[in-house]
Amino acid sequence: MAGLRGATAVVLYLSGTHTSVDAPPLPWITYVALAICFGVTGVALAVVNKHDARASWLGGTFVLAAAPLTSPFFNAHPDPLLAMLWFVRVEAFQPAFLWRFASEFPSPLVGRPAVMFRAIGRVALAAGTFIALVNLSFIVWPDAATAPWRMLFRPPIAQAGSLFYPILYGLQAAFFAALIWRAARGRADERRRLLLFAIGIAAGSAPLLVNVLLEAIPSYYAFVHSPVREQAVGGILFGALAVVPFITAYSVLFDHIVDLKVVLRAALQYALARYTIIAVAFVPLAAFLLVIYQQRAQPLEAFVSGARPLLLGGTAAIAFLALRSRHRLLATLDRRYFREEYDTRQLLDRLMVDMLHANTATDLETRLRSTIESAMHAEMKLFVPAGALGFSDPDGNHPISSSGVLVTLVSGDVTAMDVDPSDQRTPFRRLSHDEQRWLLALGVVLVVPLHAPDHRLAGLMSLTAKRSGLKYSTDDRRFLAAVAASAALTLDNLRLRSSSSDASERPARECQACSRLNRPDATVCSCGGTLIVSAAPHTLRGVYRFDRRLGSGGMGVVYLARDLNLDRPVAIKTLPSVTPEQSARLRVEARAMAAVHHPNLAVIHGVETWQGTPFLIQEFLPGGTLSDRLRGGPLAIDAALRLCGTIAEALDQLHGAGIVHRDVKPSNIGFTDREVPKLFDFGLAKLPKFSNDDAETDQFTSQDSPARFGDTAAHGGTPAYMSPEALDAAAPARPALDLWALGVVLFESVTGRRPFGGTTRDEIKSAAMTGLRDSPSAFNAAIPQALDEFLLRALSVQPAVRPPTAREFRNQIGLLH
Repeated sequence: MAGLRGATAVVLYLSGTHTSVDAPPLPWITYVALAICFGVTGVALAVVNKHDARASWLGGTFVLAAAPLTSPFFNAHPDPLLAMLWFVRVEAFQPAFLWRFASEFPSPLVGRPAVMFRAIGRVALAAGTFIALVNLSFIVWPDAATAPWRMLFRPPIAQAGSLFYPILYGLQAAFFAALIWRAARGRADERRRLLLFAIGIAAGSAPLLVNVLLEAIPSYYAFVHSPVREQAVGGILFGALAVVPFITAYSVLFDHIVDLKVVLRAALQYALARYTIIAVAFVPLAAFLLVIYQQRAQPLEAFVSGARPLLLGGTAAIAFLALRSRHRLLATLDRRYFREEYDTRQLLDRLMVDMLHANTATDLETRLRSTIESAMHAEMKLFVPAGALGFSDPDGNHPISSSGVLVTLVSGDVTAMDVDPSDQRTPFRRLSHDEQRWLLALGVVLVVPLHAPDHRLAGLMSLTAKRSGLKYSTDDRRFLAAVAASAALTLDNLRLRSSSSDASERPARECQACSRLNRPDATVCSCGGTLIVSAAPHTLRGVYRFDRRLGSGGMGVVYLARDLNLDRPVAIKTLPSVTPEQSARLRVEARAMAAVHHPNLAVIHGVETWQGTPFLIQEFLPGGTLSDRLRGGPLAIDAALRLCGTIAEALDQLHGAGIVHRDVKPSNIGFTDREVPKLFDFGLAKLPKFSNDDAETDQFTSQDSPARFGDTAAHGGTPAYMSPEALDAAAPARPALDLWALGVVLFESVTGRRPFGGTTRDEIKSAAMTGLRDSPSAFNAAIPQALDEFLLRALSVQPAVRPPTAREFRNQIGLLH
């Protein structure tokens, strides 16, 4: 309504129809100019940075302040509709807006002052609502005699005695006192600019406030509104009021009282500097080409005569040098504004190596801070469990309760949580006063949970706002999630090491007959078999006791062990031989398993190292594998559909995180003791690529985007479950590889045989390239036609015919049972 009043007043002024009402004391242009000034400033504050609560409330206040300046245009207007706008007194809500701004500026209030400010704000809102409704009542009942008390709350016209402005401006006067008090209590490094803003707008508004309050006295009202003095007094009052928008604009743009500085200053400066560099690089080249084009009709001899060759040669040299150096200049500019890109994969690989050497939580925090701050240009802190204190930094400072709302919210999510106090969309205002103080004291705007493999909250990472002023992008959050998964594993390892009874365990003695792992000093197995030296210890870190070898293959050796601390069985995977490449592969597998949580993905409990050999501790699946079950024949149709639908849901979660499993097969699908199927063995998984982009939108618009899943050809995997294009070594690591493999698993589950025969890679490839020769129902008459048709699509030679995503795969087979 304030905007409608302002726009209507401007239209009336520009059309010249404003002269149909009595002229105010000051020239009409004074009211129009001030209304536009306040209105535009208010809209800019509220719209340009709409997620900053301070900007929203201050901008709304300015728009409301423009409303009474337009009142002379509607006072007793001959048009009844325009006359009604005089009674729409939206400025009645201005004190409520001001007090909301005071509670947010310079940062949200907490504790007892917050309660007091909110109470005054509610009183201001109630008073404003009452006054606005009383004035609206004059539209329906214009006769004041029906309720003469209403005249007390109507703006005064040529008389004193109205309570309209004394009430509203009295609440505003208290606001300015509170605003100066808040500014004076700000941080030492920002107190000067906060006080400049608070005192500036208070001083600009003070003459009008004092005048309005004094006008409640009839003699003073008559004195200032006499024809001799009215124009001079109005000029003084409005002149002081006109200073307020300019002080606000200065404080916003240069003193950063709200975040508009980032939007209107840093971003524009960056863009201007960037495009200036690009222009300087290309202008000489464009000038060189333009000269050649303009002189194209001249003979070559005339063209190169005189000083022109020197001019053209110099221009060409400048253009060449500018083009060669533009990337260096732009990189320098990016560093100046903290916007340079970072190579996420390189940073993660380096961080993984660094964290392997972290011996304490303090050491881990130092390594994390170095990596994150070099990429994000933001301050980072690590918080670890601290007993009764909840969580604190490694030195025991800045504790926060683990039973509070903040930790509860973070522990229930696997993604970074925004807690920016200036953003109304974050849960900041739902937190306790102590938690709010904790966040404000550290300047935290983002909290990243560190979930241990068993879903326990192993720690927290807090980050301040970026120095560039930009928000954390989707790429940033993906990078932080990957870092968090690795950091959680390291913290869990540190916890286990602290409980270790012997860090130098000797190798166990493995039985050649029953694969049982015996104590290092054992001479014979209980079964009577011969013992040999094992590639694993009998106990690892004093926590895991190895029982027996479950199996081995090209991708690793798996042992059954027992977690002595938690008294539960675990599966421990190690490598058949140890090379730097194989160790890196096991770390990739650990990162892939830790990066995504899903009830049908095997859980990783940690990564340990023994005598230089990495060990991956993961969930033990006592129900065996799907491969074991298929040895007894095909599954029931409904059971096979439910199983593959469940695995498709797990793959959808993996693909959503940018991870491709690349080795989906029956021997990698296990079952818990409660028959819950789980996908495991991430030894060939491909983790996503990341890139730092200033844009806050997600650049990954397709699950098959090569930018998301990398361009590495899928050379690994089990040939019987690889698509034709993967067997041809031409397929990048995309979700389509997993979907083809799942189609093969479904075919095998309902028929008891694989769809494509052959014993060698080339034989299997040749069979897959020709497509399915027989429909699945030819091997199992119980297979319905709809499932027949689905498998023909899922295993089609044409990739476009297959289900495009794991979710679509799940939806399609969900319709079959």
